[in-house]
Amino acid sequence: MKSVKKLLVTLLLICASPALFAYDGYVGGAVGIGSFDGLYNVQNFSTGEKHFTHNDGLSFIGGGQIGVEDWFENRWCGCVDELYTAFELSFLYNSYERTIRTLTDTLGRTNQGLRVKNDFLFGADFKWGTRFCSVSPYIVTGYALGQWQRWLLNDTSTATIGIPASGNGHTEWKNGFKLGAGVRYDVCDCVFFDMQYSYTWFQDIRRDFTSGTEVRQTWKHKVKLNQQRVVFALNWVFGDLCRDWCF
Repeated sequence: MKSVKKLLVTLLLICASPALFAYDGYVGGAVGIGSFDGLYNVQNFSTGEKHFTHNDGLSFIGGGQIGVEDWFENRWCGCVDELYTAFELSFLYNSYERTIRTLTDTLGRTNQGLRVKNDFLFGADFKWGTRFCSVSPYIVTGYALGQWQRWLLNDTSTATIGIPASGNGHTEWKNGFKLGAGVRYDVCDCVFFDMQYSYTWFQDIRRDFTSGTEVRQTWKHKVKLNQQRVVFALNWVFGDLCRDWCF
């Protein structure tokens, strides 16, 4: 949560210092689709036994964003304000929840099962682009923060052989680097549409479990959390750039 507070303080400082930052502000809503591109690895620390499976799946993303932007004039073409830059904070809900299973034994018992859930995503992004009249393609780099929950789904009958039973739930925050590209389209002076694709490399979830009455064993769990997003946003501009509403 400290990281979230830092993002909010950063934006408040920017909005409260017009003498230092001559940018116009905007606020809006966003919806999109998320696709996870991850890997679930399980290793027995005692025997060296390893299992893995892919961690994927689609999810709904929705929320809002607030930011500041500016245009820089150059003389390379007929469009007046060509160079574009922006700083944006986003607050998104994510519906991602998935059961990941590696294998079952000869008795049909789940040896390693995990439930992973991601409720919230926060981001701080920088955008750089070039304006061609009403269309501005740009690249985006930034920082993403997500709340992740995970808990085991193993059969209770496997606990005696050193594989923890269901439960052991845990919630933690993971951050990562974000890179992508998008297109900004001016609907009018005060409203613009934004379409963006991005890829985020989150930190891995790591957790070790030691259990077993017949066989005492330690299993190391690691979940790789890489995410692709396609997000569509509609934003309202406030400031000097807002001279003409669409209606």
